[in-house]
Amino acid sequence: PVAQPDPRLHKEPDDIVAWTPVAKVLPGWALSELVLHLTQAEPCARLDQVHLFRTVDGKPHDWTLDLRAPNGAGAEPDWDGRPSGVKRIPVWLADGDRLVIPLPPATDAEALAARRNTICFEAPGGLFVQPVFTRTPDDMSTHTLGELLMQAYLSPMVIPNPNLSRIIIHRLTGNGAEEEYKPVDLTQTILASQTVPDAQTLRQGDLPLQWGDRVEISAIEGIDSFKWRELSPATRNYLNTVLTRSVPVTLNSVRTIGPGGDSGFTLNPVFKSYDAIDRLFPVRFEQKARGETGTFTALTLLRRLLINLDTMTRFTLHKGDAVHDYDLKALVESNPWLGFDSRVNIQQLSP
Repeated sequence: PVAQPDPRLHKEPDDIVAWTPVAKVLPGWALSELVLHLTQAEPCARLDQVHLFRTVDGKPHDWTLDLRAPNGAGAEPDWDGRPSGVKRIPVWLADGDRLVIPLPPATDAEALAARRNTICFEAPGGLFVQPVFTRTPDDMSTHTLGELLMQAYLSPMVIPNPNLSRIIIHRLTGNGAEEEYKPVDLTQTILASQTVPDAQTLRQGDLPLQWGDRVEISAIEGIDSFKWRELSPATRNYLNTVLTRSVPVTLNSVRTIGPGGDSGFTLNPVFKSYDAIDRLFPVRFEQKARGETGTFTALTLLRRLLINLDTMTRFTLHKGDAVHDYDLKALVESNPWLGFDSRVNIQQLSP
């Protein structure tokens, strides 16, 4: 019999409909769907005070909506199918509608704390901020610009024809809400990588990100975004060089030899291509997996190792001198990131 993949190892669907905010036209979302996308990285948005302004028969009307969904009950599904915190309501926006979602001030302590636990990808203007990495209480991971770029293009929001020469990192300074802006020209790094084959040297130039960063990527102007399909070959080659990693794995006290040989089990970047599927709404793309779905996470590693989760008793992650133990429930919920300094011990019941 052929082993079937354990659904708990999949944190995202293989094929999803993605969208882009740079085409100036949004998909035909219901009101609650739009609110969900607008508040992805705003956990402190006042969902109980959403205002819809509409003119009916020449008279202005203002409705206050409570779109909170406690415990996910009746919620809009998030892009990975799990319940969000936004209540689903069958209301559609009409031409001329105005939607207002109150936010706490930038100095709000709760909002700042929430931001400092994420690293986000955003469209120009600070709209449609998408969390790419979210820190959990036991998270030991650090991330780079290369990791964010790869992971962002596995998310449901797409910036076609990304202008990698004009990346802007919005970074918090000090303990307050003040930001500094760090422009990054990644095209020069990608160009240089074609003549520098040494992966270690290139990794040293992969810009470290900080928790709380928001990375803004715009589209190259004057190019038909509808014809765009995927990151360029040069960009994919660069990311493959700087991000590929080998993770030493010990299974029941015996070193596991997998792809990568004695140095560990090799995990490679994942890329997807996109097919435009609806010319009436030129913002919808369908992601097509290139190779294996997944990233540099514990669940991806277990899937590659063909581990049966029901027989796993403990997953121990070593990152440098730090050590953290996970049981099955905690591992599936947190799905920790595996860095270049990660080592893994897995305890499994005998068949």
